[in-house]
Amino acid sequence: MQGSVVNLVRTVLDDMGERPDWHRFDFAYSYDKVLRQRAPMAFPYFLTPEREAEVMFSAPLFEVTNLIFHNRRFGTLEAAGLEGARFGRVAGYRYGAVLDAYAGDARVFASEAGALRALLDGEIDALPMTQSVAEATLASEFPDELELIRPVEGVSDTASLHVIAPMSEEGARLIARFDASLARLRAEGIIPAGDPSARVRLPERTLARLVASEGFPMILARVPGEAGHLSMPPGARATIIEWSPRIAGGQSDERIYQTMMDETRVVMLSGPHVGRELLVRNMHLEIID
Repeated sequence: MQGSVVNLVRTVLDDMGERPDWHRFDFAYSYDKVLRQRAPMAFPYFLTPEREAEVMFSAPLFEVTNLIFHNRRFGTLEAAGLEGARFGRVAGYRYGAVLDAYAGDARVFASEAGALRALLDGEIDALPMTQSVAEATLASEFPDELELIRPVEGVSDTASLHVIAPMSEEGARLIARFDASLARLRAEGIIPAGDPSARVRLPERTLARLVASEGFPMILARVPGEAGHLSMPPGARATIIEWSPRIAGGQSDERIYQTMMDETRVVMLSGPHVGRELLVRNMHLEIID
């Protein structure tokens, strides 16, 4: 989401005739700089009553969906079990009354990637995060493990994102000019009304179960680019991330043995090698509906 928001704000500022000096800091520190009137503007921030009393907020840039994520490596986390879950959160973030109510004693992380890493490692059980941010961060930082992270069903909130400025006359004038340009550009269709990062979604994946095959009672897998094999327990679950060429592209002959022995790239979702990217022979993969 960050790149999409930057492009949106950059467009509005250019329309205002502003040429800002860009700096990127953690959300908590950026908010503090604006609060102390050491920076003229920062973004993107969720509006809360507490913040509204401290800084100036622009009109909404767009609305996003906030969810609570868990790591299915450690089992399914349901809404009823959130009260006893170990929560994490990113410093400077607020996710709306519904989600914030769960994270009062949460462990604080400086970045989205750090918080997601802790969730992947089992250091926390639950993590509130904007959906598009979580998806983009997982896809870029943890592509081999992205299938392990899933939202808790039935728990979500929506909130709008804003630019903030100091609570001062200069800050008020800047926000007024920003809102005017934003409204004009949106009215003319130059800036879309929705979340510009909403199109960034994790691809749907196929789930599979590892099974023994006739004549091959032991399931072997290997790490791409490495020698040797790993013994895999029957029943371990995986997600398909790249089918073998003879399945994905078809075959021009009837030699099924080669297709059986071809390797498909998977990410393990259970078993001793959970989270690892492995190559498994097609004959050992059974699709889970």
